Amino acid sequence: TADDPAGRADAENALNADINRLLAQAPPEASLAIELHDARTRVELARRFYNDAVTDARALHRRPYVRGLRLAGTAPTPEYFDISVE
Repeated sequence: TADDPAGRADAENALNADINRLLAQAPPEASLAIELHDARTRVELARRFYNDAVTDARALHRRPYVRGLRLAGTAPTPEYFDISVE
């Protein structure tokens, strides 16, 4: 869920492991393999974009004038999202 990033990462990792296990048992059709590869690419790109945004936000939060003037408000510092892509 959106409120539990660690749980979300665990669910993503479990789903990825299940997909890999299914693919090892029965190779998919060519069109399905292409779709699966495209979906994995989109997920990986989304994760990279999100983590880049987290890096930028954390860098801004560390600046003295942002902290001193409380420009970040009460928003919590964002956390990185990482999933295994085996």
